[in-house]
Amino acid sequence: MEELLSLLRTYYNDNPDELILSPWSLGYSNGDIPPHWKITYELLSKISRDSRIIEVGCGVGDITVIPCSLEFGSIVSYERSTELADAATHKISILFNRTDVVKKGSFPEGNVCLCDVLLVVNCVYTDNVKSHQDYLNNLRLLYTSAGSPTKYILEVIDSSYSVPDPEFPEYIRVSEAEIRNLFPYCKISSFVSYQYPTNRRTKKIYLIEK
Repeated sequence: MEELLSLLRTYYNDNPDELILSPWSLGYSNGDIPPHWKITYELLSKISRDSRIIEVGCGVGDITVIPCSLEFGSIVSYERSTELADAATHKISILFNRTDVVKKGSFPEGNVCLCDVLLVVNCVYTDNVKSHQDYLNNLRLLYTSAGSPTKYILEVIDSSYSVPDPEFPEYIRVSEAEIRNLFPYCKISSFVSYQYPTNRRTKKIYLIEK
């Protein structure tokens, strides 16, 4: 982990303009590493490197670098923003000499894309979501569109966060009981990645396993 963090720190020091595009990445350059990043690293480090990974909403690739550094062979990271996808592609190319990882576009594309690990961390999609049930259905749709993989690493805003917040309204906040109801036959582990009021919001990462 420390070697990868050193690579990221060097990258952002060499490419400071990218922090204008993604100011949320500042922690990687100043040593204030986001908790969700550390949790994701630990979870992925325990998974077979033969696993096929799909990442949804990779942004500038700060999470994407984790499976790349762990030498997973099959990684497809979707990002619908062309600007963010280009930044992620540049980063992965510079750090790992890989140009086959980032895919511009939304997931799902319409067809089932099979994988072993679905990674949805630090990403909230609310397109066509008008209710809480819509949002829960979307979380499930991502899973089934990935072929119901053996592992689903999912970060959500926790329902215990009750502060008015237009960016993350109440209807996209999810309880652990609801996650368990969505995946009733799966083994589910949860990890608090952020806790309000110490952090701006309360978030949890779930490892959902068949």
